[in-house]
Amino acid sequence: MILRLGFPAADENVRDWLHQSKTKLEGFTRAGAFLCALFVALFDYLRHIDDKIAGIELPVNEEQPESNEAKFRLLMTAGQTFSHQGQRRREFYDVVLRIADEVCSLILFETILSDHTLSALVTPRTFHSSPKADAVIPRTLV
Repeated sequence: MILRLGFPAADENVRDWLHQSKTKLEGFTRAGAFLCALFVALFDYLRHIDDKIAGIELPVNEEQPESNEAKFRLLMTAGQTFSHQGQRRREFYDVVLRIADEVCSLILFETILSDHTLSALVTPRTFHSSPKADAVIPRTLV
């Protein structure tokens, strides 16, 4: 993801989505939701990568990539110019942002603030002072 000016061009949809935060807590939540959504979307794209890159014209003297990593790189750079990202990359991040919006809509900021859930989510288990902490963090993450 590219958020600054220059080359390659910024991922404007991601930058604008992240800049919607009005508080540090909302920014923290949006960043976490974005990362979760990114991995969900990436997993789905990699499972269907051959369908996703179908129809992309390769530069002259370049062979079809074989590894999933090279195929995903092709997807993310296809149609890229100095001034904007390619359509398929923008579509990928649109999917990520739709998922991230869903994640954000599930979170009630007032609940996080009132019951200290946020501190339980970001603090290592040894520092928890709340008896709720074991219920908040799934055992697999502790």
